[in-house]
Amino acid sequence: MVHHSSPEAGALRNASAPSHQIEATANLQSHASELMSARTLYTHSSTPRAEVVSGGTLTVPPLGDTASTTRGDVYKDAAVTPTRAPLDATKTVADMTKAGAIKDNTANVDPVERPKASDGTAPTIKVQFSDITAANKTQPDFVVKQDGSIQMNNNPEKSGQRDIVIEVERQNGQLMPSETQQKAIDDLYKFLDARVKADNPEAAKAGVKIDDPQDLVSKETEQAAKAQSSDSPRQSPADLGPAAEEQTQRMNRFRGSGNGQMSRQEANDYFPERTVPRQKNENDNIAAMKDTVAGFTSKGAERPYEHVVHRGERGWGVGRYGMTYDNFANWLSNLDIDGLEELERQGKVPKGTAAKMKAMKASVAKAKESGKDSDLDPFLQKMKAGDPNNPLTAKDINDNFGKEVQELAATHQIGRFTEEMGREKQSVSPGELALAFMTGKAPTAEDLAKPENKRFVEAANQSYQIALGRYETPGDGPVKFADASNMSQAMQNAVGKQLWRGYDGATEQGNLGCAITVSRILRAGGIEVGDQLSVNGLAAKMREMGAQKVSLEEAMRSGEHYVIIKKQGGSHTGIGLGRTVVENSSGQRRTVERDISQSSLRSGSYAFILPTKNNG
Repeated sequence: MVHHSSPEAGALRNASAPSHQIEATANLQSHASELMSARTLYTHSSTPRAEVVSGGTLTVPPLGDTASTTRGDVYKDAAVTPTRAPLDATKTVADMTKAGAIKDNTANVDPVERPKASDGTAPTIKVQFSDITAANKTQPDFVVKQDGSIQMNNNPEKSGQRDIVIEVERQNGQLMPSETQQKAIDDLYKFLDARVKADNPEAAKAGVKIDDPQDLVSKETEQAAKAQSSDSPRQSPADLGPAAEEQTQRMNRFRGSGNGQMSRQEANDYFPERTVPRQKNENDNIAAMKDTVAGFTSKGAERPYEHVVHRGERGWGVGRYGMTYDNFANWLSNLDIDGLEELERQGKVPKGTAAKMKAMKASVAKAKESGKDSDLDPFLQKMKAGDPNNPLTAKDINDNFGKEVQELAATHQIGRFTEEMGREKQSVSPGELALAFMTGKAPTAEDLAKPENKRFVEAANQSYQIALGRYETPGDGPVKFADASNMSQAMQNAVGKQLWRGYDGATEQGNLGCAITVSRILRAGGIEVGDQLSVNGLAAKMREMGAQKVSLEEAMRSGEHYVIIKKQGGSHTGIGLGRTVVENSSGQRRTVERDISQSSLRSGSYAFILPTKNNG
């Protein structure tokens, strides 16, 4: 199918583009139509078209029965436990259990061998929300309950362990501690911090390490304790700026949260304001991808389009999307000035924009040829140099890289990386796409394996889900959300593997490996169904755990993970999210990821929507 180019598309396409038609896809969910509005994907047979999909990582589930909000408003009225005595750091943990400040629960849990601290090394205090989606989890040392009471499963003062783990109990969809819980978290942290310092002079001097990726301990409490950050990766990659780390921490709160809803205003609060109308052909998915990048760049800025952040060796990051010189220069080099002049005539960019961009484009070409930055346009010189003593001003930005131009350039860069990454693999997750945009290069497998990059990609996938949910929710209705990690990651991890191994004979060397493949993906995602070798057995297990049986079409629209059962035209099964299906391929004898249109599961099938947590 050939799509006729809009003026906006022409403005973003190199006049010397390949003669074959470059077309785009409709969304980030894998069925083809307009992808990135202006920058598009090759469709000739020699180059595989990238289908930018959720990759099993993004969901916007239907509203469940359990109410929840991002701010934890439904939990604010929880009564303070009247029986909890104050915590006194001059006394031991055991003393506090006797006084009633901490409930001793050690008799009710199985003892767990905990890694020991090195001699003379103070333990790290870890604080985390409970993961309601996990089937099996290690008991924490302390639990802050919903009502603000504190429960102890293990006394760390007796075990001399490396880490002291505090878990904050939460309900399905809860993203923030209640006010009562927050006080208990801070009280317990201060108590444990003081106890560690009393036994370790070095920690008393330098501070106790804290590992709190979801920011559950209040900043004021951490600062008062002079806490050290732990060795766990916390900073976002490649000098992305403080907004990237702050947004990553916000998204971390969704991990293990199940699903729920938030008000539209709460969803909007995760992203900086956009004041430029969408371009022609800029659909919900493109807009959501741009919002995702902006959330890691200019969230919190009073005027996002005038925002400036230092990006290390890449110079100044400018505007709502934090674009650096390399982003801007790439866009200019591919810019069709005639198309931009047409946009100017239509009033979609300010007068004089085309002439200004034409001069800048010429300066980029001249500097590339001469190798001298002095040949660049003065604004571009300043942008590239990143001199802290000569920062870009709001006037510099508005005169040279105003908001309309920023939107055009951002669309181009998203399309550029989609195209580049899509040549290597058939699906590109929004998180990986955001990482490419933010770092200025398509990530390699080695890049994606780095902990800080994995953390960023996961956060960006979660952010994209929320951004897209705002557009897909009609009117002013609540925006639905779900934890985009466990099952999604299990699906991704399965691709390319032979999950039927161990049942080689029973599955005819993988020819009949579909049921065991789905079983093992479910187990990795936190839902235990045993090793099912037949589709009938897997379907029976789904019914046993109370999974909701629906049509395949309804499952695809639900935004939740689902198991597909095919009973017409041959028995088969797979696990899906949106239009993305992960299944065992009899021909390839390994797990593959496909769009539903490419799978035999597309017809003669029904589905079971998976429960949020293990009910089996």
